[in-house]
Amino acid sequence: MESTSFDELPRRIPIDAIARRRVLGWLLSAVLFGLGQAATCGAAEHPPTDDLPAADQVRPSLHATGLELPAGLAFDREGNLYLSNYRQSGIVGRITPEGKASVLCAVDKLAPSERGPAVLGGLTIDSEGRILVVDSGQGRLLRVAADGQRATVLADRFDGQHFLNLCDVAVDRRGNIYFSDSGIAASPTPSADASNPSESGAVYQFDIRRNQVVR
Repeated sequence: MESTSFDELPRRIPIDAIARRRVLGWLLSAVLFGLGQAATCGAAEHPPTDDLPAADQVRPSLHATGLELPAGLAFDREGNLYLSNYRQSGIVGRITPEGKASVLCAVDKLAPSERGPAVLGGLTIDSEGRILVVDSGQGRLLRVAADGQRATVLADRFDGQHFLNLCDVAVDRRGNIYFSDSGIAASPTPSADASNPSESGAVYQFDIRRNQVVR
């Protein structure tokens, strides 16, 4: 069969009333078909949850024991689970998908504090696989290299006031870090004024571009 070029078609084709109705019918069918396809795609993106078990049928299982004050849990892209205070305070541990547990680093060795030993709180993983963890005991925000060989103190104060008891940490898509301070000293000392904390119940942001803490 010979193909026909669009240039060979007449520029104007007379359409009678019947032809108009047929064209409108084709257009309506095309629109309805498109809507059906969109609905099908939407259903595929959000599958039904009817096959999930009921809440009262779900039972937790024991994953790890022998921990001291575990406060933070986070997975990396490879499925490794990181946790704070593994075996003892100040230790970041790692559990592989196969269940092999090991010490990633000891914060007190990588970034010792003159104020005392580290007691870690929440942690998370940034886009480069580095561990962001808060030291609740000494009020510090730290970043640990993915291989556990280096730790950097990103912040330990705001407006000249030391953080008191950092609790948790999160990172946004741009890499900015958010962390919370309960405002209650983790280890009260004679110099700590619990009645006038640096910022009671505050959430701070560490601007990754400016490399500093902002409100």
